[in-house]
Amino acid sequence: MKQIYYALQNIIRGRSSTFIKVASLSLGLFISIILFARVAFELNYDTWYKDSEQIYMTYNTMIDGVGTGEPIRADIYPTVQILLEHFPDHVEYGVPLKDYSFYKDVIKHGPHTYTGYIITVDSLFFQTMGIPLIKGDIKDMAMPQAMFLSESKAREIFQGEDPIGKPLIAGVEEYDYIVKGIYADMPENVSLKADAIISVHHPMHLTWRNGKTDWTNGRNWNSYIRLKKGADIDYINQRINTVIENYLPTKEMYELYGIDQMIVSFAPLKDYHLKDSKVRTMIYIMTLLGFFLLLTASFNYTLISISSLPQRAKAIGVHKCNGAGAGSIFSMFFWETFFVVLFSISIAVFFILNFQNPIEDMTGATINGLFSWQHIWAPSLAIILLFLIGCIMPGHLFSSIPVTQVFRRYSEGKKHWKYPLLCMQFAGTAFLLGIVSVVFIQYQYAMNKDLGFDMNRLVCANHSFDNPTNALTNLRNLPYVEGAENASTDILNPVMSLAIMDNNGNWMFTPRVHYANENFCKLVGLRLLSGRYPEREGEVAVNTVDVERTHGHHAIFQEIVAGIPGLHPAGIG
Repeated sequence: MKQIYYALQNIIRGRSSTFIKVASLSLGLFISIILFARVAFELNYDTWYKDSEQIYMTYNTMIDGVGTGEPIRADIYPTVQILLEHFPDHVEYGVPLKDYSFYKDVIKHGPHTYTGYIITVDSLFFQTMGIPLIKGDIKDMAMPQAMFLSESKAREIFQGEDPIGKPLIAGVEEYDYIVKGIYADMPENVSLKADAIISVHHPMHLTWRNGKTDWTNGRNWNSYIRLKKGADIDYINQRINTVIENYLPTKEMYELYGIDQMIVSFAPLKDYHLKDSKVRTMIYIMTLLGFFLLLTASFNYTLISISSLPQRAKAIGVHKCNGAGAGSIFSMFFWETFFVVLFSISIAVFFILNFQNPIEDMTGATINGLFSWQHIWAPSLAIILLFLIGCIMPGHLFSSIPVTQVFRRYSEGKKHWKYPLLCMQFAGTAFLLGIVSVVFIQYQYAMNKDLGFDMNRLVCANHSFDNPTNALTNLRNLPYVEGAENASTDILNPVMSLAIMDNNGNWMFTPRVHYANENFCKLVGLRLLSGRYPEREGEVAVNTVDVERTHGHHAIFQEIVAGIPGLHPAGIG
């Protein structure tokens, strides 16, 4: 207790020094805690599911006359059934699903309308993914009109009422569903985003979701499997394609998509997110930035503490004259560092709570998601590292002061040991300034990059109107609205595809297609290099990438597009 008392006395006596220490550590901890929490958030992606290391997902590669394509996260619906039939000793469960997490669907309950991410799944979804079911029976997923809601979405829609057996309407076409179960809310760091889950066996599913369940569906599904314990995924990867060749109608696939061969492989779901090079680069940068920021704050605290050595040497000598040993002196500085770090953590937490919205905007995750129990280990390690650096070096130096210093004026003449500390501090500061400069330049580039259309004052919303024409008229009549048009999806994220064939019927490529009304291109300020905006049904505007795929010959592209029934080229943008 004496060491704690003397530590608090030293903190109070050296108020100006303590203020500088707390300010330095608070800023360092504030940023580094957020960075390390985000790193842990990324590293724990898709590990929430029960026994997540046993869940694998499909990657599909198509081979055509041009060459071998890139493996993509897509599959053909019957693949899972083939796996369950031919590899029963290795595959425990499997599910094909349609993931629509790029936009929110409409869910209606009586007169009220809600939005949420809806995915379409087969009957073994919950067994495959290992998602906890709070209420209901997982076998009901096989029912055609079954809908399962997340716990938070059920609470939002039904306001505490029991939702089981209640009807809901979902989707643009407003199909009827019945709530059959409630499952646990998924965390933010999972690849699947689902507020509601509906059955693939709904009678109107193929019309609404434009999906097929045969071998010619064009890789419109995602497939997941759960291996049995001890099973080897390499065994399946080496044999699955030989099995699929017996089922895949190669001739029909070639006529539809220009595909000569399809290669299926499986990889761990928990590795999917980290395979993205952008994600890995972001993790490296944030780790380095947080580490150097932490070291800079730690060394700054250490230098400030050691700079008080001449003033505190006599007091330490007095303590030693009264029987204090090196351990007691070290303990005193241990508690002093502990209280300073504790004050700094309190201030950092205060900043995090009061700047919650900007932090969530910058990190792309909520505060609750960043600092959940799964991710708190990373900020905790950062705090422990800072504490150890700030405690051990000053504590060791102070505890080694001889007792004779009480009888003479302490003069610290050897300064060479300070140079490495200063060098590391300056290097860390230079690194931080360099990273901040690069990030600032990248931010300016991203915000000012020419997208080919005018983003100023442009607002988009995903919604389904009973009468789109009346809705557009009402929007246009608003005094603060310059113009309004509708389209299938966000212009930066078209989801529909269209196979392009040459005049001989050979497949060339499959671009993404964005459907919009006649004045949409003019509203968004889409710049055309030649031609005009599509104005009538059947006309299409293409981008320069698609033109380059035809070896840069505009005339050839015109012939190709003109060869598609109902489509005629209008312009190139």
